[in-house]
Amino acid sequence: MRLETKFLIPGMQIAQPIMAPTGQIFLEQGMILTIRDIKRLAQWGIARVNVVLPANFDPSMLPCFLTDRETVELVAAAFEEEPIFGKIPLAEFRELAGTYRELMMDVLGVVDYLSQLRAHNHYTFRHAIDVASISGLIGRWLGYTGEKLKDLILAGLLHDIGKIGIPLEILNKPGKLTVKEMCVVKQHSCYGYDLLKRLKVTSDAVNCSILQHHERLDGSGYPFGLSKDKISVFARIIAIADIYDAMTSERVYRRKKSPVSVMKTIAGDMHDKLDTGICITFLANTRDYLTTNSGFAR
Repeated sequence: MRLETKFLIPGMQIAQPIMAPTGQIFLEQGMILTIRDIKRLAQWGIARVNVVLPANFDPSMLPCFLTDRETVELVAAAFEEEPIFGKIPLAEFRELAGTYRELMMDVLGVVDYLSQLRAHNHYTFRHAIDVASISGLIGRWLGYTGEKLKDLILAGLLHDIGKIGIPLEILNKPGKLTVKEMCVVKQHSCYGYDLLKRLKVTSDAVNCSILQHHERLDGSGYPFGLSKDKISVFARIIAIADIYDAMTSERVYRRKKSPVSVMKTIAGDMHDKLDTGICITFLANTRDYLTTNSGFAR
């Protein structure tokens, strides 16, 4: 059962691994909660935890009790609660809605970590939804269907899941990050990859793209400085979606840029850092909507 942290009681058993801010698993599945554990969970800002309750426990006594299915519905609804109609074609986005709902029902374990991400940092959660949407559209434009499209959307949704291991004072810092702080942020792709490998609920293609989505074809990316065909296709797609959404979003440390301006930035990187073919597909389809203004609503 999924309970709000404030309702946890010493002696309850952890039903799913919980990550510490360092990115390491602090509470393993099956561990018994102590008072110290509960205090630390609250300090980390983890809003809800999956626990195994005693047979005689009555969940109706907890007003904020959420079942797994309700959690799925909350996350699935996020795709529609604040849609990015100013950035992507409305009609095609709606066509993908059924895929998102189906996806949510298939990855119950992962949804819990998305809930943690939302509690940890709302921008990162919102960004995850947007990148999944844009990645899904690019996939459709490239002819992806079925499981391949679902895996791409899932990879986009989880590309920053490792940021639940990054301290909030760094994620929310209004000014420029120090070299040390930037090194901490750059660990999020490794944190996310390690987390999903341990959970064993996502495919190798999804896990690999989460690890590589900040790599660049010219070897200038991180965490390993991979280049060219050593970077997965999913990671190349998510890289473009990630850049587009991040630059067209308002942040505490900078103003958002217009879609046209960001498209020029992507076009400038399409011959060295980003995949040329995917960029052309993305820019051509997006430009059609921007120039005709027929597919967007605000």
